[in-house]
Amino acid sequence: MSRRLVILGLALGALVARPAAAVTIEKVVSPGGIEAWLVEDHGQKVISLSYAFHTGGAEDAADKDGLTEFVASTLDEGAGALDSEAYQGKLEDLSSSITFEPSQDYFEGTVRTVSPHRDEVFDLLRLALTQPRFDAPAVARVRDEITKAIAARAEEPNALAGKIWWRTNFPNEAYGRPLLGTAKTVDGITIDDLKAYVQTRFGRNQLKLAVVGDLTPDELKPLLDKTFGTLPASVTEPAAPADAAPVDGGKLLLVKKSVPQSIILFGQPGLPIADKDYYTFLVLNNVLGGGTFSTRLEHAVREEKGLAYSIGTGLSNYDHAALMFGQAGTHPPGMGALRRRRSDRQGIEGRQDLPGRRLCARARFDAVDRRAAAVLPDPRPADRLFRQAQGADRKGHAGRRQARRQGGDRSGQARLRRGRRSRGRDAGPGRRSGRLSPSTRVG
Repeated sequence: MSRRLVILGLALGALVARPAAAVTIEKVVSPGGIEAWLVEDHGQKVISLSYAFHTGGAEDAADKDGLTEFVASTLDEGAGALDSEAYQGKLEDLSSSITFEPSQDYFEGTVRTVSPHRDEVFDLLRLALTQPRFDAPAVARVRDEITKAIAARAEEPNALAGKIWWRTNFPNEAYGRPLLGTAKTVDGITIDDLKAYVQTRFGRNQLKLAVVGDLTPDELKPLLDKTFGTLPASVTEPAAPADAAPVDGGKLLLVKKSVPQSIILFGQPGLPIADKDYYTFLVLNNVLGGGTFSTRLEHAVREEKGLAYSIGTGLSNYDHAALMFGQAGTHPPGMGALRRRRSDRQGIEGRQDLPGRRLCARARFDAVDRRAAAVLPDPRPADRLFRQAQGADRKGHAGRRQARRQGGDRSGQARLRRGRRSRGRDAGPGRRSGRLSPSTRVG
């Protein structure tokens, strides 16, 4: 995927709520050559920064799975002369926040502050990225938290379903390994590993920046050099994962669990963002199950038939994989009646009462139909699979990182840190589209 897409995602993600109006995005280059995209907004004394290094969990060594997550969880456990308590206390005193959010392809983060505290808060980010302490007590505490979260996820239906799906469909690929790691790999991560990660994977050549708020280009330029100028000018990327696609299409993976709600997770290859038909596919997903409560699946499965408590679909795009996911939650007897439905022109265009019909027409549904026929599998095998699962308790998918450690975790991503240990995706230049947005992964 083109890294230029990340810049747009960062810029849009950094925008704060504002009246509908034309937005001017300005390219700013510091004297040191650091590039950022700026949207000036002087209506409030607030500044938001979003950044991303093009490195992530997919580049972790197999015996160090969870390293990217571990680093993200410890960067704000003290930096420079400030130990963990002093660092967090200073952020609280300044009414500001700094986050670190890993995914499979990117190491992302944000800064939120008010103009009077701008320089102090950006300097705290500089310290975290260039002088993290990784004190032994803090590292041991975070290791214990991650290990406990891994154990909890082993019995959590959503997380277990996602883990099975990813490992089965990407058995020999980095995307099939958990971003959170395993108890064994996390136990093997040392303080030297954490330090080496920061030194070798945070480089200015890997960095994308977007800023929105109360500052001018002339004010931003020196701030960029002061905050990021001490990072290495260039770092060598670890070997990137190969392009991959699910390998176990059409199979039913059933885990029987004594739980009150069965959760269904299904997925298939999607389209890369660079594909000429991607936005047609995006419209198709929104109509099928990626919107709010007006989608075709919600209408047919949840409202008309009452077969599921919730159902939806989403697109999930990584650097080396493009996926379409679906998820549903139902009571066990509903498993046998639930059927995958296929969008067709007559069903959508012929129903005047179905929300989204006009949107579909504007999207040239003929093109959607042609592409859907090539991308979406025949629904009949799925019908047979659901019949086989009738009456069974099904282990579930993992929606987002409902708490990245306590539920899912992907591309995607819920901080284990105090105050931000739960998060719902995510997500960053997370090229995720649709309400489900399961690219947070759960493997």
